[in-house]
Amino acid sequence: MAANELKRLISQRVELLAKLELANAQHEESVDAIDKDMSLVNEAIASCVSQTDIKLPAKKRTKSRQPNHDAVAKRYADFEPAASGCLCGCGEDVGQGGLFVNGHHKKLHSIALAVHAGKLSPDKLSDAGRAYAVKKKWMGDDAE
Repeated sequence: MAANELKRLISQRVELLAKLELANAQHEESVDAIDKDMSLVNEAIASCVSQTDIKLPAKKRTKSRQPNHDAVAKRYADFEPAASGCLCGCGEDVGQGGLFVNGHHKKLHSIALAVHAGKLSPDKLSDAGRAYAVKKKWMGDDAE
């Protein structure tokens, strides 16, 4: 019975991970609620495992991934940001209420980090993209 409960909890965790990935790409307001649900599911899984003789593999420690600003600088060397549309500067229409084309949030993040690191010229960010990056503190706490 504990094995079935564990399978159900793991399935629920996989669904929450998918929701979290989608929320990160679209609307960041819902991320906190999903994180809370994820914590509850993780606690339930730990409780279920502790009641059985199942051994979970040890967590692997990995080095945090550092952004490769040189690669970003090379990729966007000829990039000219558009004045309207997607905040990354591509100029594509985002529809009513949208800020980014799907996947372009990360593009803006990469460009902003490369600009902050001095690898890309600040003119690679649109005014709206720069304002968004400053608001998100991707350009450092002292950026304006």
